[in-house]
Amino acid sequence: MRTLVTMVVVLALNIAASHPGWGSDELERELVRHDAELTKAQQTYDEAVTAANDKALKAIVRIAQRQAKAGDAAGATLAWKEVLRLQRTQAEARAHFTMLGTLDAVLAELDQPPTDLLGNPILDTKGRPVLLFTPESALVPNPGTILTTAFTTRTIEMVVGRAVGDGLFFEEGGPANGQALGLLGQEVIYVTRADGKMVAIKAPFDRKAPWIHIAAQFSAGEIRLWLNGTLVAKGSTGFSSIPAHGDGGLGKGSGPNPGEWQSGCQFALAAFRMTGSARYTDQLGPDGAMTIDKGVLLGVSPETILAELPQGGPAKDAHPIAIKKISCALPGNPVWVVNGDVEAMR
Repeated sequence: MRTLVTMVVVLALNIAASHPGWGSDELERELVRHDAELTKAQQTYDEAVTAANDKALKAIVRIAQRQAKAGDAAGATLAWKEVLRLQRTQAEARAHFTMLGTLDAVLAELDQPPTDLLGNPILDTKGRPVLLFTPESALVPNPGTILTTAFTTRTIEMVVGRAVGDGLFFEEGGPANGQALGLLGQEVIYVTRADGKMVAIKAPFDRKAPWIHIAAQFSAGEIRLWLNGTLVAKGSTGFSSIPAHGDGGLGKGSGPNPGEWQSGCQFALAAFRMTGSARYTDQLGPDGAMTIDKGVLLGVSPETILAELPQGGPAKDAHPIAIKKISCALPGNPVWVVNGDVEAMR
């Protein structure tokens, strides 16, 4: 992940390239001042992390020594392992596992990448803030009335990756009225229902792709599905609106769903946007961001995910953080509340 200093240098170069007339002494002084402040901030953060690690290391070494003295071999082994997690070269910890004949195995285990809630290795997200869903987890808006009202037009957009298993990405409603978006086999399926009538469209879905931008749209009875900016499926439902219906959410949602999926799938989410218009974009930020403005009814932005994470750490050391809620992406939007286990990471 880029450091703060690197980012401001890139910003300065971009400004200079885009606005040649801005090469004033005043601008250069401001950029230098800003660079100096960010360098100081980065140094302060690095020093704080080092101090916290040193403090924890000394405390855990003492715990391991006490456990060993008390004859608690299992407790001592667990503590010495945490010592090695903080400092691979710590002599007493290495001697402990050398005596057990397991040093190489322990070091190999500690060098494995972090895992998600299901124990699967988390692939490098290259600094992108993401949410990790299990098959039984969901984000549900509070208040949930936004997902219960009738509508004639709605567009759902999301940037997802690392999908495993069959199940829901998003749903609202139930067996009579509503809509759902999910995976079945090698296909992504968009389901709509009105007065019990179901109409669905589908398209091939590449589960190996790191990230895919999905857009599903209902507009006065016409339905469309885009993947990464390409229209891949369309159809006509025969009903011009979707009546009032039950609520739902991202992931498994709550209760029955129009697609009759029994669970969500495991996936990573970089961004989500729901609007009440026939609105679609293929313009995404490097982190998957989509424009969040007053036309957005529900949203999850990279910024709202990042707000749940400790600030400043390098991406390669990131570990998932269990969350309870996600703040609204736009003032006035409902807050997302977690059902089950959802984690945030970058």
